Amino acid sequence: MTPSPGLFNNRIAVAIVENDTFVRDGMTRLLGRFDDFNIVAAVTSPDAPKLAEAKPAVILIASHLIDASHPLLRPVGIDGWRPRVVVTGVSPDQEDLLALVRAGVMGFVVRDALFFELLSTIRTVASGTPVVPARLYATVARNLAREHEDRKRERLVRLGKMRASAVARDRYEGEFPIRQ
Repeated sequence: MTPSPGLFNNRIAVAIVENDTFVRDGMTRLLGRFDDFNIVAAVTSPDAPKLAEAKPAVILIASHLIDASHPLLRPVGIDGWRPRVVVTGVSPDQEDLLALVRAGVMGFVVRDALFFELLSTIRTVASGTPVVPARLYATVARNLAREHEDRKRERLVRLGKMRASAVARDRYEGEFPIRQ
């Protein structure tokens, strides 16, 4: 039986991206105490693109260090390896959540989450299942609704322009003569 990618000796390979040394070292030590985690890297954000070499199953990255265009959210290398990214320290009013989901983020941990919620999120995301905490649903739903309204408005504007150009064309062609 061949092991799954990102699993080493049946342990989930985890990388941590955090610029704050205190937080990065603390997470490394705490997660390292659990038998099912193998911390393969703990780096600052400028070194994050180099994580492809370690090929972790899950990458934890602080919310203030990532956006939808971050290199970690694109396939890497010849084999197209793509990490399962979990964004930590997310605020429930953070407006870019939908963009992050669409870019490929698989999990979120809110700023005031309990430690067991972080552990659970890592394990769930490593298994391939996305995690969006209930406290973030309202933000994602609000973003979806706003996006829906924007698309609806754009369609109405296009439709209005099409009708206006059809009326103008018909008047020009004499179907609706302009009275003087």
